[in-house]
Amino acid sequence: MKWTAKISIFAGTVMAVTLAQNALIISHSQNTLSNIVNISHRNLVFNRALHGMQTAFYGYDDQMNMYVLLEKAGNHSALAAQTYHQATGFEKQFTTDLKTAQTTRGSNPEALVSLSRLDHAFDGYQADAKKVKQDIVSHHLNQAIVLQTAGNTAVSADIMTILNQLTKIGETSMNNALGGVRQNQSSTVLLVWIVVGVELAFMALLIVGMQYLAIRPLRSLRKVAEHLAEGNIEDEVSYRSRDELGDLANSFRAMMAYLSEAGRIAESIGDGNLTVAPEAKSSKDKLGHAIVAMHARLREIISAMQDMGHLIHEHVNELSGLVSQTTDATHQISAAISQSAQATGESSQGLQQIAASMQQLKAAVEQVATGALMQADQAQNGEAALNEMKSARLSVQNTATRMEQLSNKSRQAAQVGRNQVEETLSRMSRIADVTRMTAEAIGELGKHSEKIGTIVGTIQEIAAQTNLLALNANIEAARAGEHGRGFAVVADEVRKLAEQSAREAKNVSDLIRTIQTTVQQSVSSMERGRQEVITGQAVGEETRNALEEMEHSVTEVAGEIGQMSQAISSLDTESEGVDQGMRQISKIAQDNSASAHQMAAASREVTDTIQGLAAISEETAASTEEVASTSQHVAESVGTLAQKAKELSQVAARLDQLVSQYRL
Repeated sequence: MKWTAKISIFAGTVMAVTLAQNALIISHSQNTLSNIVNISHRNLVFNRALHGMQTAFYGYDDQMNMYVLLEKAGNHSALAAQTYHQATGFEKQFTTDLKTAQTTRGSNPEALVSLSRLDHAFDGYQADAKKVKQDIVSHHLNQAIVLQTAGNTAVSADIMTILNQLTKIGETSMNNALGGVRQNQSSTVLLVWIVVGVELAFMALLIVGMQYLAIRPLRSLRKVAEHLAEGNIEDEVSYRSRDELGDLANSFRAMMAYLSEAGRIAESIGDGNLTVAPEAKSSKDKLGHAIVAMHARLREIISAMQDMGHLIHEHVNELSGLVSQTTDATHQISAAISQSAQATGESSQGLQQIAASMQQLKAAVEQVATGALMQADQAQNGEAALNEMKSARLSVQNTATRMEQLSNKSRQAAQVGRNQVEETLSRMSRIADVTRMTAEAIGELGKHSEKIGTIVGTIQEIAAQTNLLALNANIEAARAGEHGRGFAVVADEVRKLAEQSAREAKNVSDLIRTIQTTVQQSVSSMERGRQEVITGQAVGEETRNALEEMEHSVTEVAGEIGQMSQAISSLDTESEGVDQGMRQISKIAQDNSASAHQMAAASREVTDTIQGLAAISEETAASTEEVASTSQHVAESVGTLAQKAKELSQVAARLDQLVSQYRL
């Protein structure tokens, strides 16, 4: 049975008992009031009749005495007639009041006897009054005076005695009637106390029943709510019923199941397990929808970050290979430059020897021939060194071209990685917005809870006002005395109901505060989730910055490689000049070996050729230094690229470490 039905039955029973009690009290009160009114009316009429008879008799007797005296005095016939007329009026009034008294006391034998005696005595007085009138008419004035003043004294005394007796009889009758009313009222009060005792016993039974059926389950549910406020969702709600408390217990069980499911999903996400897919309970489940959206976004972000991490690892490995190849090529270039420098040094020495030979040409042709042979050998060595330098140049140029291509690929990969990181940051920003919206929704719930708390406060104020009104009703009932006892009982019941309403309102207020605390904890959890998202955004920013730095570094390396290609092209031009010079030296050496005698004639030409060779050697040395400088720049760029590749590898490792915690 629902509590509404139980309360309705309880209220109906209390109202029925109260109405029956009030109806009984009202009925008895009406009977008592009617009896009092009837008694008062009868005694009032009877007393008025007695008072009227006393007044009428006194007036009748006085007017008759005055009438006799006026007739005795003479010359006052008109006044005497008027006095007799007034006496007749008092006589009629006495007769009327006597009939009224007989009517009101028709059920009192003692009063009827006294009234009968009074009627008989008044008849005797009237007979004496008629004789007095006849004596006056017969001019027996002295006889009339004696009869009026002394002859009816006994009758007058008898009438006054009877009137006094009737007064006492009326008082006695009224006291007896009021005694019966008091006895009836006492019976009514006793009956009311019996009914009140029955009501109190019934209320005590109801209170005990309420304690067992309502208060104990509510206390149990309150403990569960307190544990829920502390984050403990392991309690079991054992209360089961078909009433509202049973519905409340079912709601508590459903809420605990919901919170357990949400906690399990949150724990799985915290452990990195994203394989469990959460589901919203309904279309209005804002927290459930937020968790579903957050789970989906996390899966997308983690999956994208895993793919990006693998791609970064691949590019880092490829870049490391390119760096290794570039290092090898740089070493080859350095070796070729060393050989070229050695060959250039040897060529310079040969030219110096040729110059010395030319200076001693006139002294000894044999020395010139020997110098020419040595010059031919040196020219052949220089030509071989130049051929080796050409081969190394081609290898370096091919390596530089490949490095430029790989640098472009690395720059493109860095751009793709940066775009993916920016997309990740955008999605994490949307997750932060969803988290913020969820926090705002929970904040709105807190505000609604505060409004409910305000309503509960209003209910408490109403309960306090009701209690005050019940107290005022008790005061007014106390002022009313015996007739206000029923109102005092009702006021006491109203006060108890007001106190019970205040207690229930306080319990609801405590529950609202518990809900507000839970809401605040949910907001804190959402804030922590938002901070984690912000941390992820910071890591993404660092990744993006690292990719941008890598892109800039790769661009710089590509520029350096381009400069190196230009330098190699310049070296090609210079090496062609050196090659031509070496061939010319070889030709001159052959000519010198064929005809030593022509050396003297062509000494000037040989001298000019030697000077050209010296200039070419100087240019070759300058080109060699430029190539060495370019090789040094390439080495530095390769070192910077290796450092950036190392930093990128560290960022990729950190990204893998963060992402590997989650299982999709």
